[in-house]
Amino acid sequence: IQTMGLSLATYVSNSEENVAAIVDAGMVELVTANLQLAHAQHVKTRAKTSKKETSSQSQRLMLAASKLRNKVTSVCFYLLTSIGLVEEHKLLLSTSEVVSAMLNAVASLGKNPSLKELALDLMTVVVDEETVATAAFELPTVRAALAKNPRKEVAVTMTELMLRVGAFSIVPENARLIVGTGGGECVKELVATLLMVSKASKMPEQEAILTAGARAIRDIATALRGDKGLLETLLLKSGAVEAVVTILKSQPKLTHAMEESLSLLRYATGVKGLNAAAAFIGSGGIEACASVLRANTKNPSILSGTVDALMAFVATDEGAVAVARHGGTRQLISTLKSLKDVALSPVTKRCMAQILSLLMRVA
Repeated sequence: IQTMGLSLATYVSNSEENVAAIVDAGMVELVTANLQLAHAQHVKTRAKTSKKETSSQSQRLMLAASKLRNKVTSVCFYLLTSIGLVEEHKLLLSTSEVVSAMLNAVASLGKNPSLKELALDLMTVVVDEETVATAAFELPTVRAALAKNPRKEVAVTMTELMLRVGAFSIVPENARLIVGTGGGECVKELVATLLMVSKASKMPEQEAILTAGARAIRDIATALRGDKGLLETLLLKSGAVEAVVTILKSQPKLTHAMEESLSLLRYATGVKGLNAAAAFIGSGGIEACASVLRANTKNPSILSGTVDALMAFVATDEGAVAVARHGGTRQLISTLKSLKDVALSPVTKRCMAQILSLLMRVA
């Protein structure tokens, strides 16, 4: 119903007069509500799949729901882009509620291949250089407030700000601006926040902040693909790799933070000529991965992601030897033994095969 109704609005959004009628009918509020719901459902689905293995039937149902969610989201992105193209209505899209719904949806769903182009169009139309710069300059203030008084509302503000920075970076020009502003100060603030929050014993929204921060850096890196200079500033000079290692060491049970941190790590080590592997090994990355393996013996998804990260290092003889010397192989063997007590799902089988392949390479 939502998809068909919103689609009808997109079909007639081909003139300023019709866009005005769509806005007057309250369509912006309706689109906002749909994006909020899509984001919430996406987060809920991720929480379910990260906690336990799901049956084949459950996986089919979740896949069907995901397809419907993506359809609704694609129509919402298209409609907001149409509204944003009319200058007098563009201000309607700058309210905190609309911006929050839009950026959360872009951050959580915008990387989907079927939505990426629409998300890119939306960000290009709605977000300007001043908006990006403002978000970058807000980070130090919010981090200072969080350090001084870690209240939930400040933590939520930080999470939303990180999501916003990540969503902006879907446009490559915005990513370059974020990394280039003030000699990379925005990225340094992101990294400093990750370090502070990962080491905190009591921090509201801890997993949300770590997840959003790691994802934001990963999204910026993806947008900068091919630009070695800016990637070096983003991933190495800022200390991002070391921050990821700290997250892995300090909070190995925070599932979503682990997923995003490992994803960032795999990306960093895959950039040719960057030598992120040396920074990872030097900061105790292999021991950190061993900690994650120990803490998540019943979660094949996290185990698989961790082994994937380690696989990047055993491509060279030096890396393979480093994995053995720093306790990686010993923990991998222990993890392999523990998997015999886990339901033999496709994810578990893949994880076992990965571990065996990695051990064979080290040997």
